[in-house]
Amino acid sequence: MPASYDKKLPAAALKDASEPPYFGVLSNEERSSQEDPAFDQDVENLVPRLQSEQLNLNQGRDYSEAKAFANAAVYLPALSSTYVDALPGLRLPHHFRFTPEDLKFTNPSSKLCFYPWVLYSAGQAAKTAKLAKQRNWLTGGNHDPRVTLIGDSGGFQIQQGTINFNGMPTVERMLRWLEDVATHSMVMDFPLATIASGGVDIHVQRLISEGIEMEKLSKQLGFDTGFLACLFQTTRNNRYYWKNRVPRKTKVLNIIQGRNERESKFWFQRMQQFRFDGWTFAGKHHSELAMTCRRLIEMRDLGYLRQGQWLHFLGVSTLRVGVGLSMLQRALRKHTGASDIQLSFDSGSPVDTMKNGYHAVTGVDLDPNSWRFRDAKTHLDNQVGDMRPISQLVEKQSRGRMFKQTLTTLSAHLTIDDFSKKTFAGFTKEQSHKLQQVLLIHHNTQAYFEGFRHAYRTLADHNSLERPKELVSLPALLDGVFTSETPMQFIQDAERELNALALAKV
Repeated sequence: MPASYDKKLPAAALKDASEPPYFGVLSNEERSSQEDPAFDQDVENLVPRLQSEQLNLNQGRDYSEAKAFANAAVYLPALSSTYVDALPGLRLPHHFRFTPEDLKFTNPSSKLCFYPWVLYSAGQAAKTAKLAKQRNWLTGGNHDPRVTLIGDSGGFQIQQGTINFNGMPTVERMLRWLEDVATHSMVMDFPLATIASGGVDIHVQRLISEGIEMEKLSKQLGFDTGFLACLFQTTRNNRYYWKNRVPRKTKVLNIIQGRNERESKFWFQRMQQFRFDGWTFAGKHHSELAMTCRRLIEMRDLGYLRQGQWLHFLGVSTLRVGVGLSMLQRALRKHTGASDIQLSFDSGSPVDTMKNGYHAVTGVDLDPNSWRFRDAKTHLDNQVGDMRPISQLVEKQSRGRMFKQTLTTLSAHLTIDDFSKKTFAGFTKEQSHKLQQVLLIHHNTQAYFEGFRHAYRTLADHNSLERPKELVSLPALLDGVFTSETPMQFIQDAERELNALALAKV
């Protein structure tokens, strides 16, 4: 039975616990086939077929050992302060068989799972000088040496207006927080995403008040004033990082922005003066693949791709992105001097799925024409008293034959009732809802780990026909880019094909 089930079993159920599987799955049916026998067995053991075995929670899955993630781009869940700040002192119902310590993804002793790659933003944790001094289980250091924590700088929150920008004192605060907390840190860029909505206008006016002739420069260079404001302020921030960083406290990742090829090239030309420890691609670089390849060729020819390099792609986490970036990583390792280069990508999608009406991720649709995560709604009145495990939740739309369930530890050991519109005994309504949100975030996040583990199976050549058609030919195209004697001409000739592979498509 699920670990949250604290009622006594009826005598009929105790009479012969060896007969019916609790989940209604045939005893010889495979639940996992990822060609990773040891890890697959962990998944198999996660959901015991006998009721009597459901109560036990042993060591959680160690994703650092998953073969699917070897020589593959890694997904970084962008953890929210809602989740991070909730765990210290979190109360759990007495019948749960885990503790708040087990809900920490970076805890290698967790009974739920250990996942060593995460992202956390200074935009959430260091909004003010007071907050920047506070530490918690994620930001306090002393992590397992396998953990990579990438810190975002908070530039996006500044443009949203949720953080006041006071010039270099703000940059200083973010830099010191990142150095104390993160293994890898992004420079404090001013992203282009809020130009259209007016988020950059205040900075354009600030630069004009400083005597910079923004309109004149816009006409001379052929870029809008919003783009130039982001470029100027990012350059200033980079210069501050370069002059004031403490060497080796954190690996700094430079950022390339660009809504099109001309912006991307212009931005890169001005940022390459700062020889940091890696690069982050933002803007349209995850969907305009030809643009990304041009920058990578330039990096290669300038000697910027080297051993130990880290490349990150901001704010995107579809299954296509994971597989496509894994293919790109393999091409870079094979054809450049950066034979151990690591690519990564991030999103807050597991949190967003929870926020979208208490939805729980149930699996992935790996039909080549679809390739997407699926979810189902919880927190409903009619789910109160439903003692089935949450792995039994079903989506509104029917499942196809290529649907793969993303079994998580919580999906095997908690019930649909635990996520219904109920109040736990001894808890207030507010406390119950907060707890359900935390549990859903953990479940959804681990479901993303499992979803990418399923999708990465198609990286093997003998499974290539299971890929979406856009990804079938991508390895050959990438090999062509990095082996051509005239790579820029190759990219130009193949631009339509490369951009048709837009990795960010849903």
